[in-house]
Amino acid sequence: MINRAFRYDLNSGVWVEIEDKNFIDTDIENLPVTMLVKIYNSQSNKKYVFCPKHKKFEEIILADENVIISENYCKFTGLTAIVDFDHEYRDVVYVPFRWRIFQRTLESPINIAADVAFVTAARYGVLVSWKNFYINVSIAKKICVVKKIEGYRRYLENWTEYTEVQIPEIVTEAAVEVLRESTKAVHGIKPTVTTNMQSVTKILAYIERPFDLNIVLLKKFFEQFGDFDEIFPYDCKDNYKIICKLLEINPPKSLRKAYAKNPYAIIWYMLLQQLGIKDINFIQKFFYLDGDIGKWKLKDFCFNFHSKKVYLSEYRWRTFQYFLKWTIKNGRAKVFLKLLYRFVVEKLSFSDWEFDILDMFYKYDEKLSADLKKKILKSGLTGFIHDAMSYEVSEHLSKLDRVRVIYDKKIMAYEAEINGYKFRAVRDTKDLYYLGLEMSNCVMTYRDKVLSRQSIIFCVIHKAKYVACIEIQNENEIVQALGYHNQFLEGELLFVCNFWAKLKNLTVATNQLDLPIKIFFDGLETPKNFQKFILDAIA
Repeated sequence: MINRAFRYDLNSGVWVEIEDKNFIDTDIENLPVTMLVKIYNSQSNKKYVFCPKHKKFEEIILADENVIISENYCKFTGLTAIVDFDHEYRDVVYVPFRWRIFQRTLESPINIAADVAFVTAARYGVLVSWKNFYINVSIAKKICVVKKIEGYRRYLENWTEYTEVQIPEIVTEAAVEVLRESTKAVHGIKPTVTTNMQSVTKILAYIERPFDLNIVLLKKFFEQFGDFDEIFPYDCKDNYKIICKLLEINPPKSLRKAYAKNPYAIIWYMLLQQLGIKDINFIQKFFYLDGDIGKWKLKDFCFNFHSKKVYLSEYRWRTFQYFLKWTIKNGRAKVFLKLLYRFVVEKLSFSDWEFDILDMFYKYDEKLSADLKKKILKSGLTGFIHDAMSYEVSEHLSKLDRVRVIYDKKIMAYEAEINGYKFRAVRDTKDLYYLGLEMSNCVMTYRDKVLSRQSIIFCVIHKAKYVACIEIQNENEIVQALGYHNQFLEGELLFVCNFWAKLKNLTVATNQLDLPIKIFFDGLETPKNFQKFILDAIA
């Protein structure tokens, strides 16, 4: 029988195995636990615990396996975890206290579970409840069950997709080793696992394809070729040959070696060649990058077997790809590759105004001056380029005929005046032009979107001046709400826009209207096995 458990070690900052059998078998509700707090806006890595005796936060001066001592020499015992409201606007966190792996025999199901505190911050204090997250898998029956919980949209979702709880590396490796032994007992072969996958992705991929985990992440990529299970059988141990045959490629040996570690090496190879990069020495540097390209997930890319090209059905990606091809075509391949490599490794992402540049370049490439294009090749996507491009595009659009926009009663009902702030729908294309000039953004380029009803633009007017620009899609979904020069809204303006959205029952699909939260303690009772504590998240 396998029965292992893991806890968070405050001293080392990593997860370690639990040796005390009592802490392995006992229900979490019956164990002593202490939740620690990282205070928002703290400039150090100091951690605190709330002391019921002194009724205040006390800095931790000693953290051992079983005992925590505060600055006033108060003792706290049991399993520990840290709640970190790492963003001023965040009011819900999941805090795992214990991970467990259990299996009765090598042929029986394996249970990988976590005892997680669901911590909710509110104006009046902090609420805590316990949840048990688990993955239960049977290698013999090829069955996997993932615990479902209620998601944000009020229906059940897999906790692995809904929460931010990541399975620690020590737990992942221990679970995979148990899975390998179980596979040997059932199939007579103990698979070799070389992939660089981590956390739940690695475990779920193993369950689906124990002899080649990597092929699972390429399921979307090969969807146009037919039935995935027929093309890549469960027990196939060399999918790489099948991949090369499907893609009709004869790649360098380095790609096979890279694929053993990273399935996305295939996508990088195809994509960079497609963009015009032919030097394999440049391409190889990307083979071991498994991070996403900004907000674009590598697992979402597909291969079209008719055009023989990699594609992603997303408008912003098309604008980015168009820009990249133009950059490479104009002799800036090395500069582009360095930028792209850094973009992936450092997990960077484009800002809204950088996307504005890509959008304008994609739509009005032929209208832009040669001088501006030279500046783009020299300096890249900068604020100066954004303003210069907006000016040239606006000059072009100002010459187009003025077209009136007519909305139905539902959209017009969104108009309102709140505390001196007027919310008005843009009624014709000329309004977009003037709104863009005053707000120093590229809303004037939304002309086609507005006329096709893909987007509805609302402006916010205060004291006869434009102060905010709001984009609505799908008739009631706010996707952008920004101020001058695409800056985030602040103060009274932010509060009023947030109130307007709620008043009109609009769905907010962006964090640009989130309000700061101030959390404080007023004697609210937490579960008995918790030490009482405060969260002080002052903006």
